[in-house]
Amino acid sequence: NRQKDWAYPVSSVRVTPDGRWVVVGRSGPLGPLEVWDLETGQCPLEEQTSTCSVSLTPDGCRAVLVSHDGTMWVWNLQNGRRSVIVEGRNHQGRKGFVRNVSATPDGRRMVSGSSDGTLRVWDLESRQCLGTIEKHKSYVRSVSVTPDGRSVVSGSDDRTVRVSDLETGQPLRVLEGHTNSVKGVDVTPDGRLAVSGSEDSTLRVWDLETGQCVVVVRLNSPCSTVDASSAKRIVVRSEEHTSELQS
Repeated sequence: NRQKDWAYPVSSVRVTPDGRWVVVGRSGPLGPLEVWDLETGQCPLEEQTSTCSVSLTPDGCRAVLVSHDGTMWVWNLQNGRRSVIVEGRNHQGRKGFVRNVSATPDGRRMVSGSSDGTLRVWDLESRQCLGTIEKHKSYVRSVSVTPDGRSVVSGSDDRTVRVSDLETGQPLRVLEGHTNSVKGVDVTPDGRLAVSGSEDSTLRVWDLETGQCVVVVRLNSPCSTVDASSAKRIVVRSEEHTSELQS
């Protein structure tokens, strides 16, 4: 576990597939966006930008992000270079503010979640919107594409975790149990479980095949972000601190 007082609150946490690095996005006028070495505790890469959401490509070399102005972009973690995919003022078909993204396993697409309750699928090369999934009744706070690239898991202010078919947009499951806004969701590397964190100060683990909640972890404060992409650990950000739970 690691605790420290920061000038800007953490908005998103993602661990690289090898479990070595963690990418931390922070809100506020100047971020910062950071890459931390989990073994040494050092921060070798930093970008001054206010970030709402971070997602990593499967190779761990690129981060797909959305800034507070709604701009979606890609950050190369090896050389620090960045490229804009869609500017905040030019989101095609957007009805609400985009605040979170998740890259597909093939690294070719990403899914964004919006304040209007919709999810949208984007082509990273053409920068076009490929389709819309309109399912949640309220603000989508977090999205995570399953490792097989077939489904997307999303958490919302409507207190639900929803699983949808990424190609057709059809609903597969509605996971209910949280009593407050679901701020973070992620899927384990084997694609069998989803982990959700909520304002109700609980962390819940769901069996994606049965839709059952198999584990409930009580936290000391509301949860803001969850990362289960490492096979070794789950990183949870609450209002008090960042914790690592052995998976």
